[in-house]
Amino acid sequence: MANVRDSDTSLWLHNKLGISNDSWTGGSICSQLNAEVLRNIKDCFPDLQTQVKLKLLLSFFHIPRRNLEEWKLELEQILDVAVADSELWVAMLADALKTYPSTGSLNTEISDVDEVRPIFTDLVTDLRKLVRKQNEHTMLPMECHYLNKSALISVVGHRPEPLKHFTIKKKPKSALLRADLLQKSSDAASNLNKKSCAPVIPVRSRGMPRKMTDTSKYAGANSTAQYYVVDNLIREHRHEVLRLPPYHCQFNPVELVWGICKDFFDKHIGKDGFSDEAILAMWNKALSQVSSSIWSNCVSHRNKLILETHDREVHTEEVMPLIISVNSDDEDSEELDTNEEN
Repeated sequence: MANVRDSDTSLWLHNKLGISNDSWTGGSICSQLNAEVLRNIKDCFPDLQTQVKLKLLLSFFHIPRRNLEEWKLELEQILDVAVADSELWVAMLADALKTYPSTGSLNTEISDVDEVRPIFTDLVTDLRKLVRKQNEHTMLPMECHYLNKSALISVVGHRPEPLKHFTIKKKPKSALLRADLLQKSSDAASNLNKKSCAPVIPVRSRGMPRKMTDTSKYAGANSTAQYYVVDNLIREHRHEVLRLPPYHCQFNPVELVWGICKDFFDKHIGKDGFSDEAILAMWNKALSQVSSSIWSNCVSHRNKLILETHDREVHTEEVMPLIISVNSDDEDSEELDTNEEN
């Protein structure tokens, strides 16, 4: 049973700490440690990989202080086994952590082994270089945890303003959105009041249809005029460009021919497969179906639609002639009335 338990513990440690190539580890493994697990780790420690051993020892720094006091015996046993490890880095790190479970500090009295002592000396030298680079950062006194803002400023002074490298654009809050909506509604109301000051007379009239060359704005059309390169090219050759008004594609016979080709293509596509060659051949076949008679019929149909639209939009009302006699007297007018009645 002990061998099975040790193998399970070593496999668990390998899955947790041996997958990544990163030499450092976080404190996630500490939440799953207990006295029994630490005893199993001591038994299987010599069989672990070097990377797993180093990460396991470094994870001791993330163990809470109260757990260090509770598991002090188990942790010291693991460190005693690690000190005798054949890997120099593991032995040096275990020797530095020898006093950590009991005192909470590192052991600087490293054994005088010729292989281990230079590694620790180089490590301390590198740490001193890093501390010298960061000498502008000072540690706050312990009592700062109990001081309010004004007392903290009186003790350590004002903090320097951080250097901003970029500005984060935050999403607008509900108050800003509400103020924006109120401003827009007030602007709309003021514009409405200005427009309502002018007298408005309702007039019902029947207008003439627009010409094909009329480029004025239609309802629903784009507010900005669109210019095309082909139009300028045609005008340079002294030809007139006639464009249909928006949403009147029925006046273009090309649209009718295009619909005939697409209808033929949709009905016959897929008979020879859906390869690029088959699709291109079917489209060429659809284009070849359009003969001169079809073009003539489409143009005639277009002309018929234009005439029907013209007759529907333009109404010629008959106006009865009104004759008023200015120099006639009352007797003449009465005689005229009696004659009309008879």
